[in-house]
Amino acid sequence: NLGLFPITQWINRQWRDDEHGPVRYQLSVSCEPAAMTTLRKTLLERIADGGRLALQGVATAADGPRHVMLTADLRSSQRVDSALEALCGALLEDPAVTSAAWRNG
Repeated sequence: NLGLFPITQWINRQWRDDEHGPVRYQLSVSCEPAAMTTLRKTLLERIADGGRLALQGVATAADGPRHVMLTADLRSSQRVDSALEALCGALLEDPAVTSAAWRNG
């Protein structure tokens, strides 16, 4: 037990740091090209209203012949997975949005 104690402490410390330290997220949203401006506006408003996420960057790329993929890099001082779920849900309310997903990254 004495030999494993330092290893256990290290593992516990890593877990706590992951749980309470800065977290990066990547949000990907696919929509019709005509809706991109509205999507960006909605995204910025939702991030500003929540106050727990900071936008680090946004990129767009073609997602097939009829859709555009918006990718947003976000940062938070702690894990806020529920905020990302709520953000995806809000974006999916727009009929022009075909998919919305997030991941830690």
